[in-house]
Amino acid sequence: MRIYLPAILFLFFLICCNHTQPNNKRIIPKPPKQQLLKSQPTYSYNIENHLKNYTKLISDIKKEKKYYTRQNDLNRVKRVTYTLLNDSIFPYWYGTPWDYNGTSEKPLKGSVACGYFVTTTLRDVGFPVQRISWAQEPSSVLINKICNPSTIKMFSNLKDLKKYLKKQPNQSLFILGLDSHVGFVTKENNKLFFTHSSYSGEKMVKKDLLENAIPVTSSKSFLIGNVLDNKRLLKQWLSS
Repeated sequence: MRIYLPAILFLFFLICCNHTQPNNKRIIPKPPKQQLLKSQPTYSYNIENHLKNYTKLISDIKKEKKYYTRQNDLNRVKRVTYTLLNDSIFPYWYGTPWDYNGTSEKPLKGSVACGYFVTTTLRDVGFPVQRISWAQEPSSVLINKICNPSTIKMFSNLKDLKKYLKKQPNQSLFILGLDSHVGFVTKENNKLFFTHSSYSGEKMVKKDLLENAIPVTSSKSFLIGNVLDNKRLLKQWLSS
């Protein structure tokens, strides 16, 4: 018996090492985390599964809306829609190729232009957005249709834009229109980010530090508006 005891113990050790605990279920699925600002994101997961998970995410959002409709709390809706966009929907789109004529509705499938990225993600989170017609309009039209009118500001230089944004609270979501580009600005932990379908560099959907985004630094005009300060839009989210 002493002869076989070490072998039995070693086999037991291997079995224990290979045992894994089941993953906890999530109410809303999220994509695998990507390193922020990575120039060459690596997608090791299956694209078809990625699309299925995204479809499930959109379906789950629709179900969750029923709960928030009963609560009728616009401040809570504001926090929820910000988190859904910034932490769930946007990451699914990272790495999707940019093309001037891109109209894709599915992340990582086909290509998407900057305006279509904005309208598609807003539609998918549950806002009543005209995805095609608004995407084809100048960014000024898009901003005026979606954002709180009292928050819409025009700046002629990046320095003044950043000065304005630094006064805004964290977890703020803006649409920023540039000379020939449009995307989202978010403020997180006092840092400013620009999430957009970029025509420069890697030419894909990505999240840049605002001050590092080439479309931002090369622009001479900046039109910005706050999306989630628009109470009318939040009420439409609840009722749609």
